[in-house]
This record gives sequence, C-alpha cells and structure tokens, in this order.
Amino acid sequence: MRLVAKGKLELTWVGKDERPQLEPRVLVEGPAKSYGDPAAENTLIFGDNLLALKALEQDFAGKIRCICIDPPYNTGAAWEHDEDGLEHSLWLTMMRDRLEMIRGLLSVDGSLWIAIDDNEVAAILERDPAVQRWIRPPEGNIPIYWRGRNYNPDFVIETEEKKYLVEIKRRKVIGPPMDAEVREKALAALRWCKAASDITGGKPWEYKLIPDDAVQPANDLLLTVSQSCRFE
Repeated sequence: MRLVAKGKLELTWVGKDERPQLEPRVLVEGPAKSYGDPAAENTLIFGDNLLALKALEQDFAGKIRCICIDPPYNTGAAWEHDEDGLEHSLWLTMMRDRLEMIRGLLSVDGSLWIAIDDNEVAAILERDPAVQRWIRPPEGNIPIYWRGRNYNPDFVIETEEKKYLVEIKRRKVIGPPMDAEVREKALAALRWCKAASDITGGKPWEYKLIPDDAVQPANDLLLTVSQSCRFE
C-alpha cells in the first residue's frame, strides 16, 4: 500500500505499471471443433483468455450481462495444464488486466462473478483501511469445540466497530441444504461469539460463514461479509 494524492491509499505491487500491448484480434472458427446448429450463437474459444477477451471487444463491448471467471487460487499446486502458484505481484497484474477488459464488456446492468478461495482473502484485508488487524489463528488458539474437537475458523479480523471470526467454504457445502458438519461448527462459533461479546463487554464478536464465490478481489471487507450466510 502507498499514500497518494488527497490522502488516499492505493494498492501497489512490483510490475503494476507494466501493461501488455494488445493488437485487435479476430476469432476464426475451427470447423473440426464445431458441433451442433451452425446458426447458434454459442461460442467456445480456445486460447489465452486475455486475447480472447480482446477479440470479443469489437462485437460485445457493453453488451454482456453476466461474466464468470475462475482465476488461479494461488494454492501453490502444479497441475498438468496449469500452475496454481503465481507470485503475488504477477497474480495481481494478471487479474488487473483481465478485470479492466471485462469491465468494458459488461452492460450497465451486468455483473461479474469470480470463483476464488481464501488464499487471496489476505489481499482484501491488507488493502482495506477499515481493517485494523487480522490473523490466521494457530490451531487451538480459539476455544471453540465441536464434537469434542477444536474448531479453528480461517480468519480473525478486527475493525473499529467489531471483531469477526470468518470461515470461507465452498458454495456447494453451504447449500442449501447446508452440510451438517459445516452447520454444527458454525453454531458452535456463533455460541462462542455471543459468550465472548457478553464476557468482554468490548467490541462485539460476529461469526461470518462466507461462500468462496463471494470473495472477489475488488471487494472490501464490509461488502465481503455482507454476503455471508444467514441461518439459525
């Protein structure tokens, strides 16, 4: 982070000012890969996604109502056709270039959905000035028990008004219906937050169970926790 004009904070990283020079692109149909009704408007594009987005600009700028992307989670894993362990500055540059191009494709009422997990939640917390401090709690650091075992949420986050226990889970286990184990852990965490708030008498504690597809790099903490699950 750095302080820029008018006292605003700006997220910065190595290579931020480097931008790819992209020439206009044309999509060429591969007849051997085509299937079904030739008059259908559905298109599957093979190739670099940044170049594919550039190729879509001419016909679809400002017209697309929904875009879904699945960027690397940065888990450090290596797969046969993909490497999920980009250096963080490279990951930020990659996301910035694609998000800016996607913004130009979206219609006024369009929306962007990003599948991402908690490996990049830290980036949201680091750049949000509302976050005073945050940690990934060590195992057993928080006395929350579930079926006689310790339950460790992913993050402890403190703002000026509240303290949060945050857990990021895949959408399919959150449901509906919610996975029984996830529900039991969440209820245990809710009870702990109520007790901690009553005993300390300071900032209230809140537990937030957040679907992984609600964690988006462009969001701040408030918007992220606003998409947490509601349950009793």
